[in-house]
Amino acid sequence: MTFARVVETCLAEIKEAKARLIYLLGTGDTGKSTLAIELARQLAQGDKKLAIIDADSGQSSRLPLTLSLNYVRREFSQLSELEIADWDFMPSYDLLERFKRYIELMGNWTEKARKEMDCCIVDSNGDIGAKQHPFLTLTIE
Repeated sequence: MTFARVVETCLAEIKEAKARLIYLLGTGDTGKSTLAIELARQLAQGDKKLAIIDADSGQSSRLPLTLSLNYVRREFSQLSELEIADWDFMPSYDLLERFKRYIELMGNWTEKARKEMDCCIVDSNGDIGAKQHPFLTLTIE
């Protein structure tokens, strides 16, 4: 399936579900950040107020080992161009070491985004499984 078709399929699912929270989950290098950016760009064209949570401390769009809540206020091509609403430093690439803190941040930020924005996309950490079994999952709520 082409990337354009993946984006089209995801947008149709998001629209049908009237999703307000979109969580991208997958192993490393499966295209989560690329998909998050394109979904946000497409959804922003429809006048939705959007947030993107960069929840991948290993491939942060900002400084290494940081997580951030970002708001889409204008056109963009990279997550680093977005307005930062909040950010935090994770002192380890191993999120299991800081799991409680990570979950608290995600909970706080998704709640904040729900109150202030129409839709929130979470670009998750890619360290979820064996590299030999890559996959990408779109979870919508």
